Order: sequence, then C-alpha cells, then structure tokens
Amino acid sequence: MGEAAIYIITFLFLGVFVALIRYAFREAPPEPLMVSGAPAATVDATAGFMTSRGFAISHQGETSATFTRPKKPSMETGILLLLLGIIPGLLYFGLFRGTQTTTVLAMAGPAGTTLTLSGDDTKARGDLTRWARESLAVDTKRSTLPEAEVAATGQRRRYCGNCGAEFDEDAKFCASCGAARA
Repeated sequence: MGEAAIYIITFLFLGVFVALIRYAFREAPPEPLMVSGAPAATVDATAGFMTSRGFAISHQGETSATFTRPKKPSMETGILLLLLGIIPGLLYFGLFRGTQTTTVLAMAGPAGTTLTLSGDDTKARGDLTRWARESLAVDTKRSTLPEAEVAATGQRRRYCGNCGAEFDEDAKFCASCGAARA
C-alpha cells in the first residue's frame, strides 16, 4: 500500500508540474490591431473567415462577433486519469464536452479601426491575427498620421496604439483607455 501511494503522489506531482509549465508558457493576449475599413465591414469579413474554418457564430453585431467551436479533451489530463485508473480516463475521454470561444471587437477611432481579439481559443486568435495582417491591411505600429496628412495639416498628431484615440500634446497616458504613450 505504501508503494502505491508513492506512485500516486508522484503522478499527481508530475501533473501539477506540467500544468504549471503550460501556464508559464501560455501566450500573452495579442495587442489590438489597426485595420483599414469600417468596423461593420471588418466584423463581416472576420465572420466570413471564421465560418469558412468551421466556427459557429454565437453572436454577431455591428462592431463585435463571438465564434465557438468544440473543445477537445486535454491529453495530459486524460493520460493522468488513465494512469490512475482505466475507468476515470475512459469516462473523461468519452464524456468530455466543452467549447472554445473567440470574440472580435472592432471600434472606430481617428487613426482607423481597432480590431481587438479575445477568448480562450489561442490557436484561433493566432490564425485570425495572421489572416487580419494579410487580408485587412493591418498596421500594428501606426501611432501617427500618414505623411500625406502631416504635409496637408502641417502638424503631426499622436494616436493611441491601443484604442486609436488622439493623445493630448503633454499627456503621458491615453485619456480614453489609460495606455502609456509610446
């Protein structure tokens, strides 16, 4: 009985260790993307892309949309349960049901449309970010007006890279969202 308890404790420790490593190396949430086009058109284009990849639309509005897809069971958890006993592992793999969601928010600002991605489906967020950079003319570093507008107005205005709001000349933080000025 003592030897079996050591094995169980060892497997539990390894499971916690693997979970901590996965947590430490998880992806940081992506930065908002600056895109060309109106928010409604951006959301419509995003909905077309996501549905072509097999996602279901659970909500779509003028400036936001939420997409879902079935979540697959975790192999680490399933193997750990199989090691602890055949029945718990089989029940986990057989009865596991879940969904992963991805939400898209497009907001208009003076510097263009800001596209914000969120949700628990990191793979979908990464695919959507790559697609947006290729298809929606994304400019993630845009914080000033284009040179043609500077020449026409004679001044260079600064915009928040987070929400697209115009910075006051002396401001260190965005008055709209609180992000630090770059």
